[in-house]
Amino acid sequence: MASSRKFETLTPRGKAARVAHDVLQQIRINKLRALRGAYIIATLSRTIEVGTPVCSLLDTSNSYSCEVCALGGLFMGLAMNDKSIKVKYRLYSYESFAEPTDFKHRLTGIFAPNQLNMIESAFEVQNMIQGRAVDLDAAGSPDIVAAIKFGKRYRSDSNRLRAIMNNIVENRGIFRP
Repeated sequence: MASSRKFETLTPRGKAARVAHDVLQQIRINKLRALRGAYIIATLSRTIEVGTPVCSLLDTSNSYSCEVCALGGLFMGLAMNDKSIKVKYRLYSYESFAEPTDFKHRLTGIFAPNQLNMIESAFEVQNMIQGRAVDLDAAGSPDIVAAIKFGKRYRSDSNRLRAIMNNIVENRGIFRP
């Protein structure tokens, strides 16, 4: 994890690669687990109060963990590098706490919207536009079709999430299915 100050000096692509790298680290230590169909679900041993930095959920000194989709993972990776991202309401033992519009807004500072759609479509293995499944013919985007084909190469959510994050790191901040 880069220091917040160093992170702020990176280009958007540099930030994207850093965030994806941090997601991979959190997967390795079981702080993040892949789960299709949910942005972020926190498993907590105690209540988390409003205003707590989101990055504290991934602190290795506690037993908390989060189940995430690809965008939820990226949001958690961003929160590790941006301590200003705070919990907006009290969290209990097993709870979804992400507002899709909030974290997508934050992620568009480092990823282009079409990149976020491709990443989400690859992870969910279906055409995802603005967080919901869309008929593949309706979008007609070759990028989305390529992203879905990329996602289909991986049977497990875990392997798919790792492959997406590795792709972003290897391509210096851009997802290229």
